[in-house]
Amino acid sequence: MSVNTTQVTAPALLELPMKMIELQGKFNERMLKLAAHQAASTGTAKDRLLDVTA
Repeated sequence: MSVNTTQVTAPALLELPMKMIELQGKFNERMLKLAAHQAASTGTAKDRLLDVTA
């Protein structure tokens, strides 16, 4: 029984971190695009810096 459970859960446990990393990557990409857009739409270099780091 324990061998069965290990075979079932091991791939699922390995898959979960991969999904999380994938989602985190997509989220980071969106945030970078948003920060870049905000920086492009503001006036001064100081404002741009604040937008990107906020």
